[in-house]
Amino acid sequence: MVRFLVIFFLSSCSSIEKNNLTFDSSFEGMDRFLLKRCLSNIGQDLEISELKVINLANNINSEGLEFNSKTSMSVDIKFQNEEIKIKSMQMSPTNYISSNMSLELEKQDRGLMIQDICDKIKKNIQQ
Repeated sequence: MVRFLVIFFLSSCSSIEKNNLTFDSSFEGMDRFLLKRCLSNIGQDLEISELKVINLANNINSEGLEFNSKTSMSVDIKFQNEEIKIKSMQMSPTNYISSNMSLELEKQDRGLMIQDICDKIKKNIQQ
């Protein structure tokens, strides 16, 4: 009985792992996880590389205590014989005083951009 459970567990774990997505070292672990989860039903081999994140800020008051941040993200995707660049951008208000809140907002924006890039990958692959 124990052998059966071990074999069942190992076989179920191996079916979860998808080997059709390849990432380069520019991706953080959470980025890889989110993209693997989002692209789990893609049947094609994809090479996802060159993750670039650019943060820009503009003051919105004279004291410089508040600003708008613009974050831009881009990745290169290779599949079959094609190579495409996909971009995403988020604008959000931030406050220097509440740095913990701005870090949390930055993580949330990053997750939203990863999701947007994932949706664009699906759309481009299905064409």
